[in-house]
Amino acid sequence: MYGDHMFVKDLMSRKINYLKPTDSVSKFISFVQKNHTSSALVIDNKKLVGAINIKLLSSKGITDPSKTKIKKVLKSMPPTLHPNDDIIHASKLLFESGLKELPVIDNSKVIGMLSIENIIDEFSKTKLFRQTKTESLMSPVITITQKDDIGKARQIMREKNISKLPVIDQKGKLIGVVTTFDILKTLKPRERMDFYSMAAEMERIMKIPITTIMDKKVFIASPKDSLNSIFNIMKNNKRGSVIITENKKPIGIIIMKDLLEYYLGSIETSGMIYQIIGLKNETNYIVSIVERMVNDALKRLSSIYKPLFLFIHVKKRETGLKSRIKYSIRIRFGTEKGTFVTKSWDWDLLVAIKDALDKLEKIVFKDKRKIKDHIRFNLIRIKEKFRKGR
Repeated sequence: MYGDHMFVKDLMSRKINYLKPTDSVSKFISFVQKNHTSSALVIDNKKLVGAINIKLLSSKGITDPSKTKIKKVLKSMPPTLHPNDDIIHASKLLFESGLKELPVIDNSKVIGMLSIENIIDEFSKTKLFRQTKTESLMSPVITITQKDDIGKARQIMREKNISKLPVIDQKGKLIGVVTTFDILKTLKPRERMDFYSMAAEMERIMKIPITTIMDKKVFIASPKDSLNSIFNIMKNNKRGSVIITENKKPIGIIIMKDLLEYYLGSIETSGMIYQIIGLKNETNYIVSIVERMVNDALKRLSSIYKPLFLFIHVKKRETGLKSRIKYSIRIRFGTEKGTFVTKSWDWDLLVAIKDALDKLEKIVFKDKRKIKDHIRFNLIRIKEKFRKGR
């Protein structure tokens, strides 16, 4: 498989974006806006001392971001890579971390960074990426109308756990896009913290029309475009996502992490691409049950649509409660008829996976019924026209 003998040092960048422990939280917020990210590495004298992210800050109750130093709220240490790590291992670690890039450390010093873009830049040149069409990987898109306000956008982003919303006109055509970063620009430093924690109401901005802050410059692609071309759009325009349109209407979206997920799923499989990520620390007993549940679901789903790929991402979330872990499950099921996405959360891993699989079966079977109803409706119309013609 392409990439088996490639190492981190072959793809990593020597350019290191980071903050210092003595920088203020306000500087971190500016860093987030500038780099379209939600986290940053914290480095002191070329040594990694931790990482900082918005979710961590939102639980700290910071009253003055401009006077609070990062070192006061620093807690987590991100995974690290060595220049001689193989790229497949690095890709899996990067995906599981939830970060866009990881530090490369040699002799206790940060010497570079490996990002999702570094990896996909190499593997987008493969036959797999050149021949795979966007429509087989894109996720359904959630939109907002030009008549909606910032309050509505924030509510959707909160409920759906997304950071980007295409804006459509009364005819359903794409006219712009709004992101969490666009909303951040309208807020004061303290309010920016509250936006992510969703703790404050921020009535001042709730009724501002979404069209006043949306970005009219939207990067789009066709469902028939290749994954290779999708990545080139992202790379050339420094964007982490591309909206897929048909007749000027948004029908899907692909983000950079989807491309990494697709690459990982293709590494050790042939035929249907199948990957479960995040079970590394679970017992063999639990893993075997999960695999049996997934295989049973696949048998039923395969009777409806021919599967192209199935990606299951398991993520553990710390809750702050002693010994309590909440599991977050994300499933992407690709078929010749499109991609279906479900999510679920629970304290119990097996319950969370079962719920996500049940949701997946429901939406796939519902989609099939819609198609059958559409065909039946068209047949009735044809018969009526035939009778009238006689």
